[in-house]
This record gives sequence, structure tokens and C-alpha cells, in this order.
Amino acid sequence: MRQSRVLHLLSFVTLAVFVDPHGVRAAERPVTLGATIGASTQGAGKSDLPYLGPPFGGTTVGSIVFVDAERGTVWSVGVEMSLATAITGTQRSRGNPRLGGSFVTNTFASNHKDLLFSGTVKAKTPANARFQAAAAAGFGLAIRQTDRVGTSTSDFPPVRTAPFQESVSDWVPAATFGADGAIALNRRISVLVIARLHALIDDDKLPSGVVARGVGSVLFRYGVGALVRF
Repeated sequence: MRQSRVLHLLSFVTLAVFVDPHGVRAAERPVTLGATIGASTQGAGKSDLPYLGPPFGGTTVGSIVFVDAERGTVWSVGVEMSLATAITGTQRSRGNPRLGGSFVTNTFASNHKDLLFSGTVKAKTPANARFQAAAAAGFGLAIRQTDRVGTSTSDFPPVRTAPFQESVSDWVPAATFGADGAIALNRRISVLVIARLHALIDDDKLPSGVVARGVGSVLFRYGVGALVRF
């Protein structure tokens, strides 16, 4: 139900980008496309040893892509995608039915990534200057994906081992805040610098109360790229 409400909100924002209340298409207003590549940083989450831990975070390659439609001289609305390659950590957990239940230790590599889709609103400085700055705020959904591959080992003799593989995937709401800076090279193309803080609304808990991932829910992404005006 929560995910459905957020999807409806994103659909509304997308329609707002391309159609205004008077039936004027966004193509008749200035539209900008921005894309950057840079880095994504997130901290470690909570530890829940012996059930799951230690927590992990890290910095990887990140990218942000957006489309904005101008709403006057200093406002715009748009849609944005924020993504990054996986961060990796070594963790352990308890239990594997294949080896007899809870008296088993799983040791594995966890690969985690967050993909975000947001509707955004930006307040900008006038576009007629060579340098334009914008403050951005938005709301949307984050797709959280964690894949684990390793080995399960029984705690008591006779010692037995088995392959361990597990995935945890879900969608959570996410708020976005940030800033853009664009230096014009000509009338249509600018160098773009971007920074985003993504705050995921996720307590990182399974229904049982056990920590789900041990990965932080706040992400900082930043990069450099190009802005094209149509």
C-alpha cells in the first residue's frame, strides 16, 4: 500500500513535467537533460550479531540522470534516476536448514546497491547568466538489492559445509535533497556539477526484528557531467 501511494505520486509528478493545466506540452517550454558520473558514499548500518553482522558501507561509482521542465524563470519540475555500482562487505549470520537449523554459521560476501527514482522540484538562479545554480528537493522510491554468496558451516562435529546464497530485495520511500551547478559552454550545452543526499525511509529490519542488511540508509552521491537544453 505504501509503495502504491509513492508510485502514484511519481506518476503525478511525471505528468506535471510533460503537461501543464492549460494543455500546453512541455516541449513548448525549455526542457533540460542532465547526466553525471562520479561517486556514491554510504555508511555502515546496524550490527545484529550473532544474527547478522558486521555492518558495512563504502564508496563506489555513482551516476545521476534527470529531465527537468521549466516552470517560469526560476522554477522547474522533473524526474530523476540515481544509481551506483554495488558496495561489498564480508558478513556472517546464523542458521541454514540444509545443515540442520540454527547451529550453523554462514560466512559470505554481501553485495548491495540502491537504485532511486524521484520526482523533484528545483529553485534556480536565472538562466541568462553563464553560471546557473539550483537547489533541489524531491521524493520517490529506492529499490534496495542485497545479494549474498558464501559458505555455511555447522558449529558442532561432525563439521559439515554447504554453499550459501541469499537475496534481500525491497522498495522503500526516499527523500532527496541537493544542488546543481551549470557552467554554460554555449546556448545549449553546459558543464554540470551535481550533489545529492538521499535519505531512505528504512529501519533495516525484517518482520522478525532482526537487522536485514547492516547497510546505512543515507547516501551521498556527487558527480560531473553535461547539461543539454532543448
